[in-house]
Amino acid sequence: RINSPMIRKDGSLQEAGWDEALARAADALKPFGKDEVAVLGSAYSSVEDNYILQKFAKQVLGTVNVDFLKHEVEGAEDNLLIRADKTPNAMGAREAGVVSSKNVDASRIFELIASGKIKALYVMDDDIVTSKETEELLAKLDVLIVNHWVNTKTTQLADVVFPSATFAEKFGTYVNFLGRVQLSRPAVSTLEQERVPGRYNMSRLDRFGSAFDKWNKGPRRNVRSSWEIISAIGSLLGGKMRYQSAQKVFDEVAQSVPAFKGLSYARLGERGALLAESSLGKKSKAEVLAH
Repeated sequence: RINSPMIRKDGSLQEAGWDEALARAADALKPFGKDEVAVLGSAYSSVEDNYILQKFAKQVLGTVNVDFLKHEVEGAEDNLLIRADKTPNAMGAREAGVVSSKNVDASRIFELIASGKIKALYVMDDDIVTSKETEELLAKLDVLIVNHWVNTKTTQLADVVFPSATFAEKFGTYVNFLGRVQLSRPAVSTLEQERVPGRYNMSRLDRFGSAFDKWNKGPRRNVRSSWEIISAIGSLLGGKMRYQSAQKVFDEVAQSVPAFKGLSYARLGERGALLAESSLGKKSKAEVLAH
């Protein structure tokens, strides 16, 4: 598990403080033009994380090189619930805006890296090294910045690595294949996040541990939600990206993205709610299940 930011010094990744790593990432991105940078979101991350990433890409970096990897296993599905898509939030990432206005998908981004046109890449919460060819491709980059909760082949190649929170450590929303938006609540405390009574699911440690139990005094992870990390970098680069909570991010999503119009954390509650409109169009539930 990654438990602190890391920056590459003298050819190896070394632990660093948050301020140093955020400044290093911002400085590393400054020299590149909008056509020289790309970002890859994640179908494993929340709507809030993906929304902030695409806003950072399009409004701060000014790039159209935006996409996320699809993780589908052909034939590994049924006509009920098992889907070929093995991620929890592919629809959420797409509806949040992690798509290019110029149809620059992930494969095209890789082609532009290979040709030397894209020189800097930001990867959020995904391991994109799927082959030796991909590994060699990323080695062509001048700058690689990665958010992830564990060490991966992608983080090992990065110039800056940020430890991001898992779904169990943060508030966030996810959209299933039927277009239902569901709110995930933290079950594990992190160093930055003090939980509020009534706003989280209690873990066994919280429920039964007391202030006097040594087994209840484990270290809290020094991690942050990806939306926090990216908005901090965006602010350093001059963008207006200051948010107090994931709920505030979702409020902006509901105001600016038609598919989420009228939704809020309060309305989602325990059972969630359907998107106002989505890429499902007017398909019925039966049609979606039969697809």
